[in-house]
Amino acid sequence: MISRRLFLTAGAAGPVFVSFGALAITDEAALAAERRIDVAGFQRTRVKLIAKAACYARAGVTPEKDFEMIAAETVAISETLLALRNGNRDLELARETHSKVLDKLREVKTLWLPFSERTAAIAERGSLTAAELDYVLEKEPALYEAMDAVVTEIQQVYGNKVLPLHLAVATNFAGRQRSLGQEVAKDVCLLGIGYKPEETREKLVQAMQLFENTHGALAGGMPMLGIRAPAQAALAAKYEEINRLWTELKLLAEPALAGDEVSAEEIAAVGAAADRLLTAS
Repeated sequence: MISRRLFLTAGAAGPVFVSFGALAITDEAALAAERRIDVAGFQRTRVKLIAKAACYARAGVTPEKDFEMIAAETVAISETLLALRNGNRDLELARETHSKVLDKLREVKTLWLPFSERTAAIAERGSLTAAELDYVLEKEPALYEAMDAVVTEIQQVYGNKVLPLHLAVATNFAGRQRSLGQEVAKDVCLLGIGYKPEETREKLVQAMQLFENTHGALAGGMPMLGIRAPAQAALAAKYEEINRLWTELKLLAEPALAGDEVSAEEIAAVGAAADRLLTAS
């Protein structure tokens, strides 16, 4: 997440007014908007965590941990979607009032309810059939896209109104990066169990390219997208750390990408590397 200290004036008491060109905003409003983008954006990662855990459970890598992950993330998404609509003090979210955002949230709910019922049942039973893995993998892309549409709508509604647009875009993209590491781990697992290898390998290539392109924009700036290079040394250092962790993940994923056989130990190593990247992100 983009550092909240970007908006604060040292030593100031009460609401701080910050000027971005002709736009005046309060830091509280800006932070609340950024928070909403970040929280909504993380639901994309949670869907990827569920899909990855389903593959890992099917592959028998760490089944107990994976079913716990499916259960926890299913509950977390349900609670967070409700919080994004109705507000939640613990998550620092106010009630959503913009009709376009609410429309997008309703679209997610339509897809999420049957999906969550299925994943909750899988987690409670502690087993996963091939047909259930098919279901999770077939439904996950549309659910991810619907959640991504929520974040994009929030970015458009709040960007430039209370939060500078370049920061809204950067927060959205940084959140998407977290999901891509989990996509890589999921795809390596799927290749390891021989699941639709050509299609899965294509998805893996796309995820890796998107991560690298977006990381370059976030770490170095991309004016055409309105993204500025980080001005803070601490944030630049964090991007360097993420680049190092991404390189480790990419190297571990390359054998699967090349069509080599992937052992359960190698799948587990990729998953651990993806989780380290997620933590740093």
